[in-house]
Amino acid sequence: MPFRNLLLIAALVLAGCTAATSPSSRVDETRVRMLLTSLAHDSMQGRRAGTESAAQAARFIAQHMEEIGLTPAGDSAFHQRVFAARVQVNGRRRMMVVPDEAALDTVPESDRIYDANVVGVIRGSDPALRDEAIVVGAHFDHIGIIEPVDGDSIANGADDDASGVVAVLEIARALRHGPAPKRTVIFVAFAGEEGGGIGS
Repeated sequence: MPFRNLLLIAALVLAGCTAATSPSSRVDETRVRMLLTSLAHDSMQGRRAGTESAAQAARFIAQHMEEIGLTPAGDSAFHQRVFAARVQVNGRRRMMVVPDEAALDTVPESDRIYDANVVGVIRGSDPALRDEAIVVGAHFDHIGIIEPVDGDSIANGADDDASGVVAVLEIARALRHGPAPKRTVIFVAFAGEEGGGIGS
């Protein structure tokens, strides 16, 4: 998705969120560009699930959720741990979620995946509706390091799906700094989508 389309989508979504916006809730092109280029930067090494680069991306997203003022909703602050294993399915290596860390005891170390979704919440303001929730999410992982294409082996994943994560953060910012939503809104940056949707 071209950068201008991302800005347009974010602006349209945010326009529908609130009639009166504060300066901190407006989409800022510089901030959007910084978030997108940071998540898709070569230093993130393509954010492959279960790698240190995915953990680095998760920390980056959590930091921004905290700066926005979201309430942490993971099992470890903003991080919701996800445990998975690499398995053979129909001749292909896939990731499979396991119920907990103990389930990895029988999995070879090289096939264990430790990852984390990043989850923040804005609690609904209406006592009658706050127990209903709306989830706004996108996956933050990508495919990591690949066979070089024109000398570049890092699959940066700007459109798959760093741009979606940026949209989630911008929607969170708009809702956090605008009129409080009546229903609870849960913001999730999912881990492991590229390997089979393990985070979701």
